[in-house]
Formats: sequence, structure tokens, C-alpha cells
Amino acid sequence: NTIDKGYVTESNVAHKRITYMRPTKRDYSDKDHPDYYKYTCPICDMLGNKHQVSNGDKNCMLCGINLLWED
Repeated sequence: NTIDKGYVTESNVAHKRITYMRPTKRDYSDKDHPDYYKYTCPICDMLGNKHQVSNGDKNCMLCGINLLWED
């Protein structure tokens, strides 16, 4: 089941399910810097632990959630 923000892999046993979340995309574009974005972890955002993740990181360095970058 894929949803816009992420998904959980299917398995008959809970400990084999893997959760993936799409990073939150923040737009910092302006006339001098078009298409300039930064990304944050959605789980850490919800908990008030704001920090940046780098494009392509496999996991959040603080909470460990698997990050989903592809569309």
C-alpha cells in the first residue's frame, strides 16, 4: 500500500514490516536560486526535533526512519 507520504512493506509478521517515509520538501527558491530545496525528516518534524536531511540519505540520522526519495 503506497500512499503519498510513505508506505509499510507487507509481511505476515510485524517485525518483518519496514516503514518508509518521504522527506518533507521545503522550498527556498528565489530569483537568484531557482529550484533550491532543503529536506527534513517528517517523523522528527512531528516530534519537534527539527533538522535537515540530505537528498539521498537512506535513513534519518536521529530517528532511523527509512527515507523514500523516488516518486
